[in-house]
Amino acid sequence: MANSLKTLLKFAYKPNTMRLCGRKEPEIFSLVKKERWSNKEEKRAKKFIKDLKGVYAYISAFEKAKGIGVFSREAIDAYLLGGLDWKGVAQPLKENLKKIALKEKLTEIEKMPQGTPFTHCFHVLYFGAIAIELPRVLDFADKCKVSIGTIEGNIVRYNGLSKELNSEEKTIKFSSPFMEVKEGEKVFLHHGMVFAKANPKKEKIYQNDLQKTLKAVKPLWF
Repeated sequence: MANSLKTLLKFAYKPNTMRLCGRKEPEIFSLVKKERWSNKEEKRAKKFIKDLKGVYAYISAFEKAKGIGVFSREAIDAYLLGGLDWKGVAQPLKENLKKIALKEKLTEIEKMPQGTPFTHCFHVLYFGAIAIELPRVLDFADKCKVSIGTIEGNIVRYNGLSKELNSEEKTIKFSSPFMEVKEGEKVFLHHGMVFAKANPKKEKIYQNDLQKTLKAVKPLWF
């Protein structure tokens, strides 16, 4: 449990410091580097994640639709990377998103494409944002979506987005405050920050669901 929660904390770190998501609570991220958590610390991490309203809308919808633990590794990996059987997820997700959405987002919620992988990439590319005013623009989508890349010195070569909303190889400087990374390692990024390491199985799941998402959302962009 603690390891899956740590992954979400690492994922949330950059947008939280940018005041895009959740209550500003910088001390919560010290838990990432602790090997063992007390019950009190675990409860604190869960409370913080519940306040990441967009994230929690998804992982709690997975619990309702699939019966998997809301903070389980299965739910968190499904949200971040993909791989879930998405049947039945749309309705509880719509209900959750309506509770936190700006009024102008309600129509978009109702028109959510069926059968789409309901991952973070979907959320970014379909909505842009839910509870705050953020334009749906390529630069923000490219930074905020989950990306996969290969470490090359102080840069990472990753799957950025082209103007046509296809995957396009790009490079950026990255940060990795919570883990050491080595030359040639494949990693997952969020706002240019490493939050997890990749392996062939996870990469295949991620790439498969990302391509489905790009196909589904392209009509909204052009």
